[in-house]
Amino acid sequence: MMSDILRQDDLSDKHDVLDPAIDPETLKTLYGEMAEVLLQLWGLNLSKIGSINEDCSGKTIVDGRPLTRELNELIRTSGLKDCTPPRTYDTSVDYITSLLALQSTHLEQQRNNVYDSQDCREKYACRQLMKAIALNFIPQDDCGPFKLFCDDLCPGNVLVDDSLRIVGVLDWEFTYAAPCQFAASIPWWLLLRRPHSLVDQDGPDAFFESFLPKANIFLEALAERERTQGFTESDNSLSVRMRRSLEDRSAWFTLASHMGASVDLLYWDLLDEYCWGPRSSIAHRVHDVTTSPEMHKRREEFVREKIRQLQEIPQGAWEG
Repeated sequence: MMSDILRQDDLSDKHDVLDPAIDPETLKTLYGEMAEVLLQLWGLNLSKIGSINEDCSGKTIVDGRPLTRELNELIRTSGLKDCTPPRTYDTSVDYITSLLALQSTHLEQQRNNVYDSQDCREKYACRQLMKAIALNFIPQDDCGPFKLFCDDLCPGNVLVDDSLRIVGVLDWEFTYAAPCQFAASIPWWLLLRRPHSLVDQDGPDAFFESFLPKANIFLEALAERERTQGFTESDNSLSVRMRRSLEDRSAWFTLASHMGASVDLLYWDLLDEYCWGPRSSIAHRVHDVTTSPEMHKRREEFVREKIRQLQEIPQGAWEG
């Protein structure tokens, strides 16, 4: 696997971690191979958001609801009923709105996903604020074309030969037509480990210090592939759009919207102060979100219900 070459051999860490001493040319070559795959997917345009199929003539069509890896895990582990979006979508706004609504539903219905009243208030506020900022992060191509996107496309599912060329890409089951910005966001896997995990461990400043140099290497490799294939550099080129997703932080909003398990860490550490300005604490921001009596009342009713659910859970039943 490509990840075997990229990762640091450290048995003390159960997570894959990019080797900080990896040869720069090896890294650029492997990033370039991944960029080639993403560039090929970028060239495919689809008319709706959803799962793909073939009609009787063999033509690719979008005719089913989007079934993503994250949503599948949500159904499998949280005890919820089938909660996948029930239809195809014609706009990015509609689809992303449905994902944000699903995050609120998940918080409401899963009984053991808060630790105490403070944690509950923070998670409640996070979901309200994600909805409030959503339109700031959805680009002009809201109505398409949409792009083929695979949740599991990462070095851990890519086979390479001895010359570091890709010979196979595995695990395409969670592939669907997605909002253009999903495919146009900087890949999360540049450090192998998921961003929310690194942010949680090291903090946002250390995360950016590690991530941004690797992002520049990847974007240089992608731009080189674009030039080789005769693409002109324009506002719609993949490398330009990915760089913009870093500059305007839309990459982190996009990741938080379709990786629901990561939303709290990504929002509070990478988006909140960027969108709303400095805060003295998360608790201060939570208070600001619910200043009106009606909003405060709704929040506290929600908190009381979640704590009641929490108290009813048998001791030791925290898996899921």
